[in-house]
Amino acid sequence: MKDLPVRTLIAVLLIGLLCLVAWFGGWVQAAVLGLFTVAAVYEMFTIFVKRGIRPAVLPQILLGGSMFAVMYKFGARFILPLAAAAFVAIMVERILNARRTNEDLIASLALLVYPVSLLACFGLVGFGRNDISRAAFLCIFAGPCMADNTAYMVGSLFGKHKLCPYISPNKTVEGAVSGVVGGALGGGIVYFAQKLWGLDVSLVTLIAVCFIAGIVGQFGDLLASTFKRWAGVKDYSNLFPGHGGVMDRLDSAMVAANRCGRICIFHLICIKRMPNSRSADCRSPLQRRLVRSVVVYGFFHWAQLRIRQLAEKLLVVRRINK
Repeated sequence: MKDLPVRTLIAVLLIGLLCLVAWFGGWVQAAVLGLFTVAAVYEMFTIFVKRGIRPAVLPQILLGGSMFAVMYKFGARFILPLAAAAFVAIMVERILNARRTNEDLIASLALLVYPVSLLACFGLVGFGRNDISRAAFLCIFAGPCMADNTAYMVGSLFGKHKLCPYISPNKTVEGAVSGVVGGALGGGIVYFAQKLWGLDVSLVTLIAVCFIAGIVGQFGDLLASTFKRWAGVKDYSNLFPGHGGVMDRLDSAMVAANRCGRICIFHLICIKRMPNSRSADCRSPLQRRLVRSVVVYGFFHWAQLRIRQLAEKLLVVRRINK
């Protein structure tokens, strides 16, 4: 609890930064998300290094740093060629570099999925060029962030029952329950913020989306804790005092964006049509979003299955050799 004032201050500053990014949108949002993705890839790279694994990291950094600019300028459908190029680059590098092991290859492909593919989900929300895009972007962050901070404070003060002691010994059931409530409160924050911007999204909708984000985001937090426990570290880095690194701040939001981001966007579009000034396509915005989501998520789902198959084959080979 000693770092609670610093943690609260950093949280307020980060929320302010996200509000500014959502307001300006465009290239500002693409640049900030790109920088966050590059930092997240590097943090995950250091986690693998601590375990004696050295994955290829340059393709993931190039993809993570450029994918949001590509999404903003050309659309989400152009991410597929970039992701495929990164995948091919990783495989070619493994073939040409004899020092790379199969573990290095699996870790390299894992970086392509986590965190790059999950962070790419933020780009599907849009880049703040319309009202709904701004509200959806804030929902994805507000729900998990409020849930995380509420769970931390309540768990530190009143937590008695351990939630998952084998993954994260400090997380408690009391903190998790309060985190769900805190996520719902994030919807109220977004509601008042969007009123200042002249948006017209109902309070019930925003609270419901942030409530779901608060629940789903905690699973992302546990997933990140699993990696940290595996590497024997408390935080991914010390970039944000009291909060850790970029991955420590975005672990919940990444999972929330993967699920709740689509729910938020599709629901809001059904209520209020989203104009798209960058396209003269006669299809509705909902149809365009659906097509992009199906294609992008289909590719990343295929990549996850391939990585799992490679990992299973590696385990079988090890057992045979033993």
